[in-house]
Amino acid sequence: MDINKLYEMTVSGTKREEDLLFSSLSEIFWLFVRQRVWNDQDCQEIVQDALYAVAQQYRSIKIDISFSAWAYKILEHKLMNYYRAKKVRESKFAQIQESDGQNTQAREDPELEAKLIKCLKEIHRANKKHARILNLRYHGFEINEICIKLGVIPNNVYVSLFRAREMLKACLKKNGVE
Repeated sequence: MDINKLYEMTVSGTKREEDLLFSSLSEIFWLFVRQRVWNDQDCQEIVQDALYAVAQQYRSIKIDISFSAWAYKILEHKLMNYYRAKKVRESKFAQIQESDGQNTQAREDPELEAKLIKCLKEIHRANKKHARILNLRYHGFEINEICIKLGVIPNNVYVSLFRAREMLKACLKKNGVE
């Protein structure tokens, strides 16, 4: 069945039509993303993020021309965000490989690495959300991606990230790392 007709039925219909619409969208989105991204987990995450965004907005937004075009535009934005994040992670990985022989203080100093791990565990015990946000940001995720993953607003992420960094600095200072 045509996605636009399903959308029209969903707007004036019941939960059954809505389930049918999102089931169809899920299949179509999966095929679209799978042709571009080979990692199944990444595909699933992109599709879920896009479906979540569609579900959040489709009832409140006025769609004049085509629901399917609007939904694909959301999927394309999620795919572009994935590519950007992947590029950032790859460039950070490349920088780490380039500086492997230059700045390996943590690898050369197992004591420093142990102190850092100890501090990260302390942050995790104190506030799991702070530790998760710090970890996601370290791995190259953008603020808006972290917001989507954790279901929070950007201001909340910025505050938590600031507090986590302060906790890390204080812990490292307490353990004799300057």
